[in-house]
Amino acid sequence: MEQQKIEVNYMTDKCAVKSCKWISQAPNNENALDIVLQGGYGDFIDYFGEDIPPYFRLCHKHAHKFADWINDDKILFRRNHYHSKREPGYWFGHVGEPATWLAFITTFLYYLKLDNLKIAVGEIKYLHRSAKMWNRKDINDSKTPVIKKGYLGELLFNNRNKFM
Repeated sequence: MEQQKIEVNYMTDKCAVKSCKWISQAPNNENALDIVLQGGYGDFIDYFGEDIPPYFRLCHKHAHKFADWINDDKILFRRNHYHSKREPGYWFGHVGEPATWLAFITTFLYYLKLDNLKIAVGEIKYLHRSAKMWNRKDINDSKTPVIKKGYLGELLFNNRNKFM
């Protein structure tokens, strides 16, 4: 039996945690987590065949807490992810930001504390490769040259266009 795919435009303007005061200003650009529910087991409700399955949105802070609660990176990766510079509370030293000098340091220390030296060095190498890729003339071609001014502008000043 082939399952019918339903196209739904999920829109909500607040976090599902009742005590949270966060209100969405730009859907899909605020690092919120949208969760769609489907299926059932035991006392849970099975929404199979419904036109619009229920969903909810968690703000960035509560999405981190939810990911930590799940504690399985195969289901929901809880560490490295990028942020929009327009996001409220954005900090250029956040673990996993791809290009700033402070993010390199905090990421290294975070993984060193959480895991071990080998993983911490591996994460720094990954951030370096990612930062280089985003500063290539063609970001889809790893053979094109890196725009060194853009890379340094982002690394030192969190602004790719600082020296250009």
